[in-house]
Amino acid sequence: MRPRRTHILLLLLAGLTVAIAVGYLSSSSRWIVREPVLVDRKVTIRPDYTDTVIPPNIAPLNFVIDQPADRYCVKIAGAGGQPIIISGREPEIRIPPDKWEAILQANRGGELYIDIFVEIEGRWLQYKRITNRIAQDNIDGYLVYRLLRPLYNLVPMDGMGLYQRTLATFDESLILRSDSISGGCMNCH
Repeated sequence: MRPRRTHILLLLLAGLTVAIAVGYLSSSSRWIVREPVLVDRKVTIRPDYTDTVIPPNIAPLNFVIDQPADRYCVKIAGAGGQPIIISGREPEIRIPPDKWEAILQANRGGELYIDIFVEIEGRWLQYKRITNRIAQDNIDGYLVYRLLRPLYNLVPMDGMGLYQRTLATFDESLILRSDSISGGCMNCH
């Protein structure tokens, strides 16, 4: 009976160790921003998604914080839905598509707030809030465009094509390439 009890205790101990490790690893990418110093200006982000009207059916508007720092934390929120919190050591902010879609739908016709915090030498700074509006109505689902390689006019029939992009996911697909039609002319001039 004793070996069985030891076996069960070892399994429980291993399970507890795994649970603690998972909890630690899942929370280690988020930092608690304590007592941030308010900065009286908006931080620059690229692309500049400030004071913008955002369609409620567009893919995540990922951006880069143009401020050197040790750590970054971004909170995206509105009056409804769950806020999105993204943190990391890199200035590239990649918004999870499912959370983005949920917050846009929950705040359709309302405002979307982006609070940006950076940690520099152990001190957290909080920049002025970026406020955007979420449109009430959806935009068209696709954008069709002609894609040209650099210097396409020197090799005009090489790699030119008509493409479409799904705006809800930013997936791109080919409609027609110049080398797939006789003569390769795509009315580019």
